[in-house]
Amino acid sequence: MNISKNLNALDLLGEKVTAEDIVKAKAILQAAYGKDFDKEKFGLFFELIQEDNWSNVRLQNAIKNLIKTNKYANWNIADLYNYGQKLHGYSWYLDQIDKNPAANNDIVCYRIDGRAFFCKKDDVIVDLPFQKVELTNNLTKKQTKDVDGVMNDEHIKNLADKFKI
Repeated sequence: MNISKNLNALDLLGEKVTAEDIVKAKAILQAAYGKDFDKEKFGLFFELIQEDNWSNVRLQNAIKNLIKTNKYANWNIADLYNYGQKLHGYSWYLDQIDKNPAANNDIVCYRIDGRAFFCKKDDVIVDLPFQKVELTNNLTKKQTKDVDGVMNDEHIKNLADKFKI
């Protein structure tokens, strides 16, 4: 995975996607759209998601979302890639608070592998099985310790390595 300032939370759940998962995904899409899809398209898609270490949970959710939101059989790989639940680091959180001091009401903080990750409540697709840290507009010393400066690019890389994403 190309380490950036955020992660797709769905890659932290389930197992690494397999060839069997992509065969099932293709069958589901063909049943949903009543059309056979190109082998090369699915081959490329499988190659890309393996390179980016997608989980089977991410693939399943992306396929379901595509079926729910795209009524035409003419879809592209980016339609699946654009779906997910982004987790952001501490600098993103600070930017949100700078823009709107009351943003804590709209943000969820997860503690994963001893580090804090943040996402907008509206972006939550699945409730993650990780500890949540309550955020308030007046952070207590404990809350500040829980979130203060705990996530940077090196932490994201370490987490990505741990979860093999």
